[in-house]
Amino acid sequence: MKQYFADCRLRQSLVNLRIPAVLMQVQETEWFSNDYIDHQKTRYRDVVCATSSAPTFFSDYSFNGLNYVDGGVTTNNPSYNILTHARLQ
Repeated sequence: MKQYFADCRLRQSLVNLRIPAVLMQVQETEWFSNDYIDHQKTRYRDVVCATSSAPTFFSDYSFNGLNYVDGGVTTNNPSYNILTHARLQ
C-alpha cells in the first residue's frame, strides 16, 4: 500500500469520501470521511487496509491504537448511508 498511497491523507482528496470500516472495540461502523475534521489527517493506506480486512481472509488492521475490519461486515451496501449523507450536505 505504501508504494501506491505514500503518505497521502484524506484531506487531500479531490472528491467527497465516505468509507466504512468496523471499529472492533465497539463493534460499530466508522465512516471515514475527508469532510470530518478528525479524519482529515488519516492516511489513505490506513483506511484502505481497514476497510479491506475481511475477517475470513485477513486479520484485523490496527492504526492509532484501534482495530478495524472490513466495513462490509455491518454495511454490505453503503449506498443508502452515502445517499443520505449527500442529501444533508
